[in-house]
Parts: sequence; C-alpha cells; structure tokens
Amino acid sequence: MLSRETELDVTRIAPADESDLIEKIWLIRPQVIVMNNALPFIAPTQLLNRLGNYPHLKLIVINETNNLIQTYEKQSFLATEHIGLAAIVRGNELELAYKTAVHWESPHS
Repeated sequence: MLSRETELDVTRIAPADESDLIEKIWLIRPQVIVMNNALPFIAPTQLLNRLGNYPHLKLIVINETNNLIQTYEKQSFLATEHIGLAAIVRGNELELAYKTAVHWESPHS
C-alpha cells in the first residue's frame, strides 16, 4: 500500500533472520519501519533494544489477522526526578524540557 505514496521512499526487505534484519536497517537507515507482527524471529520491543544507539525511530507493527496497528517510538529522555518521569508518561516532551531546564537552573529548590 505504501509504495503508491509518491512522497514516501519505500524500501521492502525480506530478512532471513534477526541479524540480517538488523544489518539491513543499519544499511538503509529508515526513519520508520513497518513490519508484520508475525515476524518469527524478533518481537518489536526486542528490535528496538537491539538497535541500541540508533537515532530516533518509529516502528509500526501491523497484525494482518485483525488489521490492528501498534506504534513504538525509540526515544531517550533524561528523567532526573519524578516530574520528569510523569512528563514522559503523559507524552509531554515540552513539559519535560521545561521541568528539566527549571531543575538544572535551580538545583537548590
């Protein structure tokens, strides 16, 4: 379906195994990966963990039996205290940035 989108650069791969998949991801360097949930050799969270220091990445997993789509994003945040963790849970990056900046500017508060 995505190959019909003219504004997207779509590359289809059929990896033989987990190592082949990781190698191809590093070679192609995609911003978004769309994968079938029935990939037998790796789960989405394992894939993100295996990509250790890969830059920001969005992973879209499609369940072909019920068309359910799940998204995962690889992002790293520094949570220096509970307010940072709460901002991450709420998905509010601006709040996190503000509270982290305030924390660093006034370490005695």
